[in-house]
This record gives sequence, structure tokens and C-alpha cells, in this order.
Amino acid sequence: MGRTHKQNREELEGIKEKIKMVSKSPQPSQTEIAPLFSRKTKGQADPLKLVPTRSNREEHTAGATGAMRVQGDSESEGEGDSGDIYAKIANLPTKTEIREMLLEVTIPIREDIKGIKQDIADLAERTDDLEDKVRELQANQKSIYAKIQEQEKKMADISRKMEDQENRNRRKNIRIRGVPESIQNEDIKTFLQQIFNNILNKDKDKVTEIQIERAHRIQKPNRVPQDEPRDILCCLMSYAIKEEILRKAKEVDNIIYEDNTIIFYQDLAKSTLWKRKALKPVTEVLRERKILYRWGFPFSLRVQKEGTWAILRTPLDLDNFLKKLGLPEIKLTNWPEENYQHWGLNWSDQKDWTKITESRKVSPLKAN
Repeated sequence: MGRTHKQNREELEGIKEKIKMVSKSPQPSQTEIAPLFSRKTKGQADPLKLVPTRSNREEHTAGATGAMRVQGDSESEGEGDSGDIYAKIANLPTKTEIREMLLEVTIPIREDIKGIKQDIADLAERTDDLEDKVRELQANQKSIYAKIQEQEKKMADISRKMEDQENRNRRKNIRIRGVPESIQNEDIKTFLQQIFNNILNKDKDKVTEIQIERAHRIQKPNRVPQDEPRDILCCLMSYAIKEEILRKAKEVDNIIYEDNTIIFYQDLAKSTLWKRKALKPVTEVLRERKILYRWGFPFSLRVQKEGTWAILRTPLDLDNFLKKLGLPEIKLTNWPEENYQHWGLNWSDQKDWTKITESRKVSPLKAN
């Protein structure tokens, strides 16, 4: 059992070659054998009755002896080769031994294949379970995503309402820029009443008609140069007077005090100022085309054209707003970080998981 199949095969090939060599050894020809067995013809002399001479007998005897010697050597050599061949054939493995050798090789392979098939079957079962779980998670994620979108819209709506409420609290406020720091805090109210009366073209002796609830300077932003005066925030008692002052101030070209230009602004929430700044590319195009617009509350940009209103509240309204006014495409890059950008997401863009209909179950290993 220590011999390999390859060694046995090589030995068998050698035996076959030796058999071929034996079969090719020289044999006596028919012409040599024929005189010994051929019939005598009439008139033919019997070679046995011929008496050879002495020299002929010696040559014949020597030749016969040599031929017998050569024939004996050939026969002994042939007998030796035949015995060797039979011995080697006898040493070849039997059919039972070959079957046992094959079983020794195939049984471990069968066991390995059986284990691999079982592993594949286990993986297929686990894959099916994972696909089912992923499908459930995807369905839950869709539901959660829809809820998140709903909550984002609600939060954005609440944010807009809070912004509007803050602007309503500031609706009587006027922000004045350019008043020199030489005007002290205790003199601010008197100074503003004089300025307001001048704007409204009222009698200077009746400055007390404009009632101011409070007025004070506010802190400057870091971006404002240090040599510029701080802004003044003024809260009036009457919303109507505040609106009239702002309207009249727009009609005046320049309001100068001690070589300083005084500018009046509506006091607005910080988020509103950011949004107006983000819409600056749109308002610039409107001004270039001489299209009148106005700011609305809650925050919006409103334009009336041919009896219809184009309203822009969020970036999602921009395309429809520009289309109604016939304006070219404009991109907003500085809009405040809010939830509006998430509203355009569409969960349907993502494909669902598809369950494989073909079974991946592996058939059990058949026993032979």
C-alpha cells in the first residue's frame, strides 16, 4: 500500500516494453525448417544416406554446436525475461486494492464538499433572514422619514411664527444710524423729537407731540469700524407715526447733522435681516428691471404683476416666483441654515429591496 498509483503505472509500462522486445527476437525462418519436414520427391537423394567426408563432418559438427549454443543462450534469456515479467505482473495492485486507494482519496474530498454545501446552505438561510430584516428596517425608515419631514415642516412653521412675533414686538421701533457720539444718552430723546418733527414738517414748538417710549444706543457689530457712532434704537408709542416717519425719511434726499448722514431703518429680527440679505441677488434684478417689490410679514418678498402676486417665502418658492415674473434663473447660496432644504428630498428615489424568488437551498449530499 506504500506504492503510489503513478509508480504502479510506470512499472506496468516497463513490463509492456519488455514483452514487445521478446516478441521481436529472431525466429527460425520457414526455409530453414522446411527441409526437416518436407517430403521426398522421386529421384531425390536421401540426405541421410549421403556420407559426408571427414572435413565436412567436422564443419557440420562445429556449426551445429555453435547453433545449439546460440539457441540455448536465446532460450535462457527469453525464459529469464518472461519470469521477470510474470513476477512484476504478480506484484501489480489488484482491483480491490485500487478501489481501496481511490476510497482513501475520495472520502476526505466528499466530507469537505459536504461541509462546504452545509456552509452554503447556512449562508443562504442567514442571507434570507437579513433581507427580511432589512426590508422591515426600510419600511420603518420610510415611516420615520415621513415623520421627520412632517416635524421639520412644523418646526419651520413655528420658527416663522416666532420670527413674525419678534418682528411684531419691534414694529414700533426705528433704528437710527449716523448720530454722532457727542449726543449723550440723556439728550437722545430730545434730539430725536427734533429730527422727527423736521422730517414730518411739523412746528418745532410742538416736538412733544411725538411720544417716545424709550431710546438708547446699542452695541456695534464687530465688523463695524470703531470710529463710526453706535446706532440708536427708538421705540415710539404710535405705530402710525413710526410708519409716517419712515415713509417721509425716504422722500428726503439726505439728512445731515454735524457732517454726518443720518439713516432710518425698520428694526427687524436678526433672522429676517439674514433672509433679506440672502435675497439680495433677486432684489438687484428687480431693481434693474424697475419692478416694484415689498417685504411682507411673516417674512416674504411680494411682487405684483398684471393683477397677480408673486410671493417668495422660502427657497422652494424661488423657481415659481421667477417663472411668474419672467426672470432668469437665480441661485441663492447664502440662505440661513434651516430645514427648508430637506423638503425637496424624495424617498421614492431609493429602490426597494427585491426578494430573490429562486431558492438558494442546497440539496443534501447523496450517499453512494
